[in-house]
Amino acid sequence: MVQLIVNVIWPILFLGLGLCGLAFGWLVLLWVLVFRLWKQFKSIDKRAGYLLVPYLLWLTFAGYLNLSICLMGY
Repeated sequence: MVQLIVNVIWPILFLGLGLCGLAFGWLVLLWVLVFRLWKQFKSIDKRAGYLLVPYLLWLTFAGYLNLSICLMGY
């Protein structure tokens, strides 16, 4: 549940408020939470764990984009 709440807040920080630095830190927190969720799911059912891999990849790409935008000064 915590992961879902953190997920909802990230676009508000990044897109709504334009706080790209804080949004990047928030995205790192989200990545860690999803990674922990992946480990829990994987220990219960490997297929469920595999279903979270694309989400982790997406979060990694979103983090790359978020950080790139911050470094470019937008």
